[in-house]
Amino acid sequence: MKDIISKIKKLLALSDRPGTLAEAKAAASRARALMDKHQVTLMDVQTEDLKNDFVEQESAASFTSATPQWAWLFATYVAEAFDCECLRTHFQTIKRKGSSFLFIGLREDAAVASFFFDRWANILHDRAVESVREEEGDDIAKDELAELVRVWMWGAGEGIKDQAKQDREVEARKDDRINALVHVKDAALQKYMQQNHPRTLKVDVAPDRTSGAWIGGYAEGRNLPLKERPVAKPKGELNGRVSGRKESNSATPRRSRGRRRGGGIQKGK
Repeated sequence: MKDIISKIKKLLALSDRPGTLAEAKAAASRARALMDKHQVTLMDVQTEDLKNDFVEQESAASFTSATPQWAWLFATYVAEAFDCECLRTHFQTIKRKGSSFLFIGLREDAAVASFFFDRWANILHDRAVESVREEEGDDIAKDELAELVRVWMWGAGEGIKDQAKQDREVEARKDDRINALVHVKDAALQKYMQQNHPRTLKVDVAPDRTSGAWIGGYAEGRNLPLKERPVAKPKGELNGRVSGRKESNSATPRRSRGRRRGGGIQKGK
């Protein structure tokens, strides 16, 4: 099939080159005949160009205990905001074992998604804990705190995703080719995932979008700067908590209360 698509691409290129009208029509006709014969769509031809351009960028942030669900959910929304897919991957060496995230997309998209997650995950988690304690009191039960923090981070993730969508719509109004590019990228990425990670798992649950925790997180996510770009990636790890760049307003690291466990690679939604 790869050879067929390559031949179709050459014929389509010939049909666009300067020359006689008859030559252009003949090339376009041959391309269409091949597409019909082999059931190849124009999207198939366009996505073939991108198939080898995807990378799997691992986050600098890692966990030495079970990955908390808030981090998994947040990473998934960050990936979606930057036109990527996100997988949770587990590793084990002689000295340690743990988990991190893979952001899969075009090179620049994956790099920015990984950077954004490393940059903001800890900071937002601290803000979530602070916000929930302000609303519920410092004597809130640990399980309830963990659940409300998860919902807050979920809201932040959805706020980031919606902000990215709005920014893209604004850009598309200036250049109508942007929507077409997004569709091509998405189709190519789905092909890549089917070929390389066909057995990933999805989480199909919905948050309570009327809760104060979700609303507070959503407002925070809508106002984060999405235009930041990576300069250098931090390294390191913390026990049970996202590791990475330390911020001046970051609270003292705590042990994560996440309880999600499982082996292999899993995919959030």
